[in-house]
Amino acid sequence: PGKGRIAREGRDGSLALFSIGGRLRECLKAAEQLEQFGISATVADARWVKPLDIKLLRWLANEHRVVITLEENSIGGFSAQVHQALLEDGAFDGIGKEPLILRSM
Repeated sequence: PGKGRIAREGRDGSLALFSIGGRLRECLKAAEQLEQFGISATVADARWVKPLDIKLLRWLANEHRVVITLEENSIGGFSAQVHQALLEDGAFDGIGKEPLILRSM
């Protein structure tokens, strides 16, 4: 437990889709569709909400300009944990690089 995985690695570091639960297939399909517009998205599967894979999250935040979390049910549980972890890690500070853009779906 607590170990996520990369399901699809993008090429340009512009966008990462970070999913939990049954949203992985939708993320992979979205990544394929984004390719048609020249956007190469990384798709990561958190696999567990607790404990959150901080090493994977840190890699996503450092190597991508935008991270979008996708979760089942209501927005808030998984995305709130991701947001808190990134806040504590300084991902939004803009020190040494552009601040990360984080959105939840």
